[in-house]
This record gives sequence, C-alpha cells and structure tokens, in this order.
Amino acid sequence: MDEIPAGDYELRSLGGAKRYSVVGLSAEGADVKGFTISLPAGASANVKLTLAAGIDIQGLTKKAGKPSAGAMVVLVPKGPEGNANRFRRDQSDLDGTFSLHNVPPGLYTLVAIEKGWDLDWSRPEVIAQYVKHGRPVAVSQSSKSMQVNEAIEVQPK
Repeated sequence: MDEIPAGDYELRSLGGAKRYSVVGLSAEGADVKGFTISLPAGASANVKLTLAAGIDIQGLTKKAGKPSAGAMVVLVPKGPEGNANRFRRDQSDLDGTFSLHNVPPGLYTLVAIEKGWDLDWSRPEVIAQYVKHGRPVAVSQSSKSMQVNEAIEVQPK
C-alpha cells in the first residue's frame, strides 16, 4: 500500500443510495480533532470509524412574527472546528420553510441569517456571533426525520 503523506484529513463516507456520516472516530498513531485526523510523517495509524445514517430536518423561519423568505439557514455542529462535514445549509422558501438533509446524529445550533450568503459561515469565529442567539438542536439516531416545532428567528447580518 502506498504511504499517505503527512497532513490533516477529514474523513467522510461517500457512495451508495443511502448516505452515512462519520459519527465516531478514534486513532492510534495519529491525533484526532472532531472528525479530522492529523497524520504525522512516517506514521502508521490504526483508525476506527463509526457510521450512522442521517435524518432530514424541517422547520420555519420568522422575522417580526411573520414567515421569512430567503434567509440563510445554517445548522452548526457543536464544536465546529474539525467538523466541516457536519454543517448543513438551506435557504428559507417563500413561506419561510426550510429543509436540511442527511444530518448525522449529534448536537447542533440552528441559526437563520438575513442576507447571509456572502458570510464565511464555515469559519467558527464568523458563525459564533449567530450561534449565541440560535436554537439548540439534538439529533438522535432513532428517527428518520425531525420537525423543529418553534420557528427560528432570522438574525440580521
């Protein structure tokens, strides 16, 4: 087998009709942060993965008590550093609804941002100010879909 160059690697599960996400990662001989593995030069690492099927999340955005169209909806994983593959995004529809697909089990914060499409939302220091005012969401592996019962308030950019 060819040697893998030293560096940081984000592990993902790809392929097949049903999508799975990495929900557990451990390694002997390498450092792990979130779902990123740091492989030192010349290392020989044993990696263990746990995979789980994702679910769909639906909800509603509102601004001033009314459904809000065109808001950027971001599902931010707890501990976003090293978890880029766990972020999910959508734009609220004309009726304020949104859908996030293939969300792996875990803890998240759901935010809606007005005119947020040019934000570098995947950078923890950028999204942090919105997360403070977001809605915590716990996604379990036991369901196939989830409806967020309370509307998500749209935050100004």
